[in-house]
Amino acid sequence: MQFLKNFKRNAEVFFEENTFLLWTLLLSIFALGMILFGVLRIKSAMRKRKQKRAEIERSLEFALPSGENTFVRARLNTVLRIPDEKQAKREEVPLDEFPKLSHARELLAKVRASSLSNAERLETDELYKTLNVFLRKDTLTINDLQVLNDAFSRILKLSAKYAV
Repeated sequence: MQFLKNFKRNAEVFFEENTFLLWTLLLSIFALGMILFGVLRIKSAMRKRKQKRAEIERSLEFALPSGENTFVRARLNTVLRIPDEKQAKREEVPLDEFPKLSHARELLAKVRASSLSNAERLETDELYKTLNVFLRKDTLTINDLQVLNDAFSRILKLSAKYAV
C-alpha cells in the first residue's frame, strides 16, 4: 500500500512540475494526427483525379461508328483493299473490282479549289496526274494498287486538313 501512495504522490508532483511539457506533447500528437489526416485526404483526391482522367481518356478512344452513321461506315467499307503479293504474284487485276476513281478526282478538285501552300499545290498537281494515269488503265498491278492507295491517303489527309 505504501508503494501506491508513493507512486500517487510522485505522479502528482511530476504532473504539477511538467504541465507545460505534457500540454506540448499532447498538442504535438494532435498536430501529427492532423498532418497525417491531410496527407491521406490529398492522396485520395489524387487517386480520384487519376481515375477520372483515365475514364475521360477511355471515352475519347476511337471507336467504329454505329449503324446509324451510314456515311462514315460506307467510307470505311469502300477502302481500297490490296491483295497479298504472295497470292497475286504480279497478276493484273481489273479496275472494275475497285472503287471508282471519279470520287477521288472530285475530292481532289475541291481540295485544289481551296487556298493551298506552294508545296501542297505541287502535291495536288502530282496526285491529279497520278489519278489521270490510272483512269486510262484497264487493269492494275500490285505496285499500281500500292501507289493508288498512297495517293488516296494523301488526298484524304489534304481534304481533312482543309475541311473539304
